[in-house]
Amino acid sequence: MSPVKPMRRIVSLLLIVGLLAALGGCAMIKPKPTPPEVRQQMLDYLAAKYDREFEVQSMNTRGFDTRDRDIMEAYPSGGNPADTFRVYRDGDTFDPVMSDGYVGYVMRDQYEALARPVVEAHFTEFRLQVGNPGEVDTFPADFTPDMPFEQFRAYMDDDRSVIFGVHVPWNDLTADAEFQSIAQALEADIKALAGCGSIAVYGYTPDDFQTYIVEDATRDFADHNDYPSQRSTHSYYGSWRP
Repeated sequence: MSPVKPMRRIVSLLLIVGLLAALGGCAMIKPKPTPPEVRQQMLDYLAAKYDREFEVQSMNTRGFDTRDRDIMEAYPSGGNPADTFRVYRDGDTFDPVMSDGYVGYVMRDQYEALARPVVEAHFTEFRLQVGNPGEVDTFPADFTPDMPFEQFRAYMDDDRSVIFGVHVPWNDLTADAEFQSIAQALEADIKALAGCGSIAVYGYTPDDFQTYIVEDATRDFADHNDYPSQRSTHSYYGSWRP
């Protein structure tokens, strides 16, 4: 027998073994998660972390415009879809790292409770808004909704801004200097609540305040929706950092 034939057989066997190994390896590669699967992974992460259910307001899967991360706008089940917090899914798509802003979403109520008596010392009638710290930012993994507020506030005071909005009726259209003076005094007091922040104070005619702020059913203050500040006749803006 020619020595060439056994050599051909050996080469053929090696090629077959290599092909089978390659096919077996391909079979073990997991398919990339689909957008609905990514969405469910992120909801499962929230449910496991906070022991409650959440809904999705919007979802952007990773790509050039999201800097290679998945971004979700979520809110608690039964809550207001317009009042959301951010959830991120980063890293390897098969072993992702997730983070969220839910703790900031919850802590906003604490800032509102502190700010309300401060505003009452300057204006008898008003509507107060406090920005949602979790709307864009996320927080350390060990932060929880029932953590001490002072611990959360110390973290925010370092370099994260808390936004305050105050809407008030203002009778005298010509008394802008008085409005500015009161708003400036309010800012000085509000600063004690947040080491880094900003404030906007808007004054409206009494009729517009009643119509567009108090009675407008499309803007439910309890759900933190925006007010039409373009109707204001007076305004004041201030900001501060450590």
